[in-house]
Amino acid sequence: MSDQITREGTVYKIYPEVKFSDRFSKREFVLEVNSNGKDGMVYKDFLKLEASNTWISNVNTLSVGDKVAVSFTIGGKAWTPKDGGEEKYFTHLKCWDTKILDRSSEASNFSNEPNDEEEEDLSLTDDSDLPF
Repeated sequence: MSDQITREGTVYKIYPEVKFSDRFSKREFVLEVNSNGKDGMVYKDFLKLEASNTWISNVNTLSVGDKVAVSFTIGGKAWTPKDGGEEKYFTHLKCWDTKILDRSSEASNFSNEPNDEEEEDLSLTDDSDLPF
């Protein structure tokens, strides 16, 4: 196993768990991080990480908007199609640990589906102040 890397950032997106067999499942999420460029500028990067099997429980505690520290390793695979096509290469950022540094108030209220009250409020919004 390669050395672990730890990055701090904000949970940007969380995908549903995908079960491939009785013995293997994974859950992916995207971490928004700031990276310093060689030009002195700060850039936003979006890292798509994956947790598998027992480590999925770490991702299940996260919410979009949480500030977290994530420990992961870089792994990869070579794959050749059964039809003999060209070999392809895949890189994986394998998440081994997550630590919530700050749970934002938005994260604690986050829901994928609005409730009836939110939908009523949206219908009363004045569109004239929207930037688009």
